[in-house]
Amino acid sequence: MKITKGAKIGITAHESGSKMWSNGLYQNAYHLVNILKSAGYDARPVTENKEREGKKLLEHEIEYLHPDNISDYEVIFECVHSLTEASMAAAKEKGVITAGIQYGNEYMIDVMADSIYKFDKPPRVNKQNRDAIFMSPHFEPSKEALSIMYNLHVGIAPYIWSPDFLFIHEKEEQLLFNKDTDLRKISVMESNLYFVKTAHIPMLILEHAHRQDPDIWDTAYIIGAKRLNDSKGFVRFAKLLSTKGKKMFFEDRYRFGFLVKQNYAGLIISHQHHCALNYLQLEAMYLGIPFVHNSDYFKDCGYYYPEFQAKKGAEQLKLAIETHKDHFEETREKERKRVYDFHPENSKNIEGYAQIVEWILEKRAKENKKSKLFTGSNK
Repeated sequence: MKITKGAKIGITAHESGSKMWSNGLYQNAYHLVNILKSAGYDARPVTENKEREGKKLLEHEIEYLHPDNISDYEVIFECVHSLTEASMAAAKEKGVITAGIQYGNEYMIDVMADSIYKFDKPPRVNKQNRDAIFMSPHFEPSKEALSIMYNLHVGIAPYIWSPDFLFIHEKEEQLLFNKDTDLRKISVMESNLYFVKTAHIPMLILEHAHRQDPDIWDTAYIIGAKRLNDSKGFVRFAKLLSTKGKKMFFEDRYRFGFLVKQNYAGLIISHQHHCALNYLQLEAMYLGIPFVHNSDYFKDCGYYYPEFQAKKGAEQLKLAIETHKDHFEETREKERKRVYDFHPENSKNIEGYAQIVEWILEKRAKENKKSKLFTGSNK
């Protein structure tokens, strides 16, 4: 396909540091820079915060972006943060393409949940004056809604994940599943921040499995649930479960690698709602850790149960505990091949992002040509 070699592209990002590991957006920005460089573009991380000028997104120096230099770029992708009004106005005036890259579930979280439950939270930037928006494939159910909201083209961008960030704090061999791993020690690692990823169904899976066989699992750590101690609704829910406080414990948020290395996550149970691609599942697949999940993208991987069907989830939990060690090596090999579908070095993903860049460059060229026709200019 055609590549506009050397086209300068900015990807909004902040400096590296703790947030690189705690927020997937920073990893997304880093991978996006590398993918676009691999495709042949002059891609760079940018920030509008003067204090972050010269900081690094790992090996990439972050450039300071402001209204006076925005015309140096042909395209700005809003990844980690949106452009300020001043920069957006300058981009429009100088013909710089601006496009949103939605790696978060904007419609479900920012539009639906925040507007109903967080009255005081400021709204996100209105993206009506962008050139386009591109979202991860698992958010496609909200594609039409965002398209109508912003009156824009909304496209799909490849989902990207790499195992590299798994091994910043721990070595790979410390995290790999092996025959000594205790499958009866289970972790649930949902964020419990919004309804798209919560611990409720995994807790019900654990409870039902325990009722069928009290010895099927030993200990369950509900990570990131300690913050819900003040939620009367969650406390009521938890009190309905016989395992709460005896075998099921509510913990703060911990790093994935730490939990695995300490053998607190011999097996993982997850649940999502319209958030079917996330790092947790890919991390488990790469390491060979059995994961009980409801992601339609990975029906052939891990131990799948449909939607909210916790009883089927309990069946899958039992299956994982009783059989996973018999075939974990071949399972890991198969699932690593599946994980590569999302790798930033996969040529399909590089081409997918190149197609996005070329589409918006062509769109702008057509608009400029049309504008000249209307103004009578033939220059």
